[in-house]
Amino acid sequence: MRSNVSQSRNLISWTHSVSKDRVAQLEFDQPFDLVLGGGIFAHQPTFVASLRSRIKNITPHARVCLPKREPAHGAVLLAMSQFDRNTIALGQ
Repeated sequence: MRSNVSQSRNLISWTHSVSKDRVAQLEFDQPFDLVLGGGIFAHQPTFVASLRSRIKNITPHARVCLPKREPAHGAVLLAMSQFDRNTIALGQ
């Protein structure tokens, strides 16, 4: 258990370092959604809470959230939009 906590802290620190550099480069001055996608975010609420706190310190305009839908939802929408375009282009 102790090694899991240590690994989590190391991952949080690394993620914070990377996100700090990237978000600082973007210089947002309006509120924006920062969506955390991936299994670790969906299944590790302590990690998300810590990361959310660190991100808010870097950029207070960020609204840190989790995706509302599975990635497959977007893939289906994209495929449907391509199908509709191809159908229209073929005159069907």
